[in-house]
Amino acid sequence: MSSTYYTLFQFKIKWKRRTHSKLSSYFNCLQYYPFAMSSINGEHVVMREVNESVILFDFLAVTIWIIALVHNKQWRALIVAGVGFVIYYLVDAILWMTIMGVRTIETTHNINPYLIQIWLQLGPGVIHPSWVILMLEGTFGPNKKHMKREFWIILFLLVQFTPAFAQQSVKFDGQIMIMRNMQSQRWIFILIGCIGYLYLIYRQVSAKALLKIFVICTAVETCFEMSLLLSDVRKATLQTVFIDCIIEFNVGAGIIVELWRFLMPKKERDFIVMSNEHLKD
Repeated sequence: MSSTYYTLFQFKIKWKRRTHSKLSSYFNCLQYYPFAMSSINGEHVVMREVNESVILFDFLAVTIWIIALVHNKQWRALIVAGVGFVIYYLVDAILWMTIMGVRTIETTHNINPYLIQIWLQLGPGVIHPSWVILMLEGTFGPNKKHMKREFWIILFLLVQFTPAFAQQSVKFDGQIMIMRNMQSQRWIFILIGCIGYLYLIYRQVSAKALLKIFVICTAVETCFEMSLLLSDVRKATLQTVFIDCIIEFNVGAGIIVELWRFLMPKKERDFIVMSNEHLKD
């Protein structure tokens, strides 16, 4: 009997140890759940720090870009540049910074953050949307053979990368720190972006055309993120950079395609080829 009790006692101990081990493994897995979710969210707080001289270089870059648009009579791209600046300013300065409080700006000389926002939206608000319009013109537009896409790609790379690297060589005595707390905003971006692409599908845009639109929208944000990362302006993981490259501009893909079509005369709009049939109104 004693041997039987001893055997049962040993079995009970082993069972407890095995159960405890399984529970420990289970809870160990649970502790990595937030990390698994963060693999999609990326870093919650994204930030960049630049010297105040970058404001000068960005204004010069935008001036060169606008002169190029005017000289080449790219009026649709110019209009979208103005619209883009207003939209970006309203979202970033009013919605994110003032209402939601997820955008914070700190400067050495206590410059008014709303003035800093004017500079902050020059690249994303003026150059990025207008470049996407130029790429849409050169890919789907009726005059795509005359668009000189190579010229606009090279110019875009120059005005995108030069200010970020130039501010490292020419320094003023002040710094600008810009932070944004993303939290669940990336999921909202994904939702809005999906709605935009679903709308394009509803408009009978072909899979091939959708892929080209996706590549264009991803390319513009990738150049922006790479200019910040390679110049050490933004301290971010490659994971976060990769996620932002895909998400950020694709949020407005459906809107910018429709805005581009809206700005076209009816006779030109009929020659946009994005599906097996021309897009119909």
